[in-house]
Amino acid sequence: MAKVCIPKENIDSFKRAIKKQDIKMSDLFNMSTEQLTKKLKPYAGKNTKDVVLLFEQKRILKNKLLGMKNAVSKIGEIGRYDPTKKAEIKKALDEFKAQQRERVLSPKETENFYNALADKMLGIHVTKAEAKNFSILENKANKLESKIDINKTPEDAPIWREFASAKHLAVKYHTQLMEGNGDIRTLLKSFGSDTKQNFKEDKLIATGKLMVQVLNFISDLSITMKATWDNSFMGRQGMNVLKTHPSKWYPSAMKSNKDFIDTLRGQDAEAGLMIDVYSRRGFLSGEYQTAKIIPKSEEPIATRIPERLPLIGNLFKGADIAFIGNAIRVRMDLFDMFKKKALENGVKWDKAQIEDIGTLINSLTARGGLEGNVGGVLKVVLWAPKMLKASWDVRTAHTLGIGLKTKFARDEAYMNMAKIIGTDAMIMTLANAIKPGSAETDPRSTKFGTIQVGNTAFDYTGGAKSLAVIAAQMVTGERKTTGNKTITELGSGFGQQTRFDAIINFLTGKTKPFLNVLIQVLRGRTYENKKPTAGSVARGLFVPIVTDNAIQLKDDSSVSAVAGVMLDFLGINASTYPRSSTNFDLNPSDEMKEFKVKVGEEDFKKANEEYNKQVSLMLGKLDINSKYQVLSNDDKKRVIKSKKAKIKADIFRSYGFRKKRERPDRTPRI
Repeated sequence: MAKVCIPKENIDSFKRAIKKQDIKMSDLFNMSTEQLTKKLKPYAGKNTKDVVLLFEQKRILKNKLLGMKNAVSKIGEIGRYDPTKKAEIKKALDEFKAQQRERVLSPKETENFYNALADKMLGIHVTKAEAKNFSILENKANKLESKIDINKTPEDAPIWREFASAKHLAVKYHTQLMEGNGDIRTLLKSFGSDTKQNFKEDKLIATGKLMVQVLNFISDLSITMKATWDNSFMGRQGMNVLKTHPSKWYPSAMKSNKDFIDTLRGQDAEAGLMIDVYSRRGFLSGEYQTAKIIPKSEEPIATRIPERLPLIGNLFKGADIAFIGNAIRVRMDLFDMFKKKALENGVKWDKAQIEDIGTLINSLTARGGLEGNVGGVLKVVLWAPKMLKASWDVRTAHTLGIGLKTKFARDEAYMNMAKIIGTDAMIMTLANAIKPGSAETDPRSTKFGTIQVGNTAFDYTGGAKSLAVIAAQMVTGERKTTGNKTITELGSGFGQQTRFDAIINFLTGKTKPFLNVLIQVLRGRTYENKKPTAGSVARGLFVPIVTDNAIQLKDDSSVSAVAGVMLDFLGINASTYPRSSTNFDLNPSDEMKEFKVKVGEEDFKKANEEYNKQVSLMLGKLDINSKYQVLSNDDKKRVIKSKKAKIKADIFRSYGFRKKRERPDRTPRI
């Protein structure tokens, strides 16, 4: 930070003012921001704002932070290299700093209003009137809270509702001060003004800063645009709750749909949600906070810019409220249920137990804990890494109980694991009983954990199947192809996919949209085996998943595909795709090049589409062919290769192109 000082030409006059008592240090520490600015401006000149900020920082801390650091330093003399000690010290300092931040916005009547400090610390400008309004709202909520005895006041007493309403108004006003409530034009104007000022100071640094800001904005916006616009919690993040505690899943799921619709109608569904939160004993007692089941934001929401857009802003906001509301309500209900069960069984209800129950609930609702440097890296690279960690936790009982401290929580974790795995096995068995082969039973296949209906695969694991697949492939060193269902070894030979390749593919599929699209561009092909274009890049970055699936209905409007889009809106991942997809333009042979020259670009594409359609139909028939199913893997591959060659030859012939004759092989007749 640059040195803050009075300009050299004014230093002598500043010193004389202090000596003559024209400026008293005691007065400076008791002046309001406006008075301080007026008093110091004749001496500080263009540096007035920075000098005022320095005084405000000093007077709000009043040497308490320095004293606290000295105190914890003395404590640290004993075992100061102990990571636990360091963590405790850091936590204490962070809590103290958080308290000082609150004083900036809600100072006591005897304290000053720290406007310059608010500009610096919070990146916002808060007027004295705004700070006063917030203080009034906060004081009202605090007075109502003091009238509630959480152990004696009945839950149906009006005071609970009064407090919850007042608390919501105070928190909402605070959020508006912190985030601002300007429209897109105001935000762009502010951004442009800040950027212009940065370029005036240092063009090189400003250019680098601008590039980072733009890339971060694109990344955050792409996450938001791809992941929202639906009510997906109930079928994705909430899937494990449905399998383990359906009585808690259903009420929250229904309320989330109501929240979505109410928001679209222009009603304040968020108010009802937060009043519900603040009027619960678990919140007022601090147990919800200790358990960390009420986070400030859910993982998928990276930026709220779309909420400010005209017309579609309410759709985004409705999806956001439905998602957050479903998550918070089901977590609170689960917490209350576990607490009641623990107390009825004589379990000691202490901080360790509350924290374990919070860990258990967060994992059940797709918020696994990610700590340390590794967790930080994963959050930067992967999309929803907490959900991935949660999938591991619930299916391994938190790594066989290692991730939990108390016996009660470990027992519940094992019970949840059994319910989830048992439910998945039952779904798989029933699906195959109704339609044999519709549910893949081999975890080496990427279709494991899905039910195939037509060309659409429905995921009944809430996205957790990928962990089982990669684990099975690593253990066996094999993978099962989705097209011809043959077993392929993960080897180290030329052209073979290795275990390392499998891991890279797994991680690539979990990356954030921006990085995922960049990988496709660098590879030179999309997941549909096509060359990346400006359109495909824009689609990969900004078109919502639900909308993207709906667009694909133009190529497949089957009942299963339509049902897939509808269920995808509710969080049940449904993938509709052709049984086989080959791009004639990728690594074309000399023969394919000749064919393209003969028929032209347009007919070449049509031939490619016809080829994929016929191959898809062929593979579908082989799925129900009993003779094919009993063949060895090598014979299956030869059958597929022979039939594909015939389809290609027939298409070439239909365009008047004579395919070169290939040497026949020993292929079983099917």
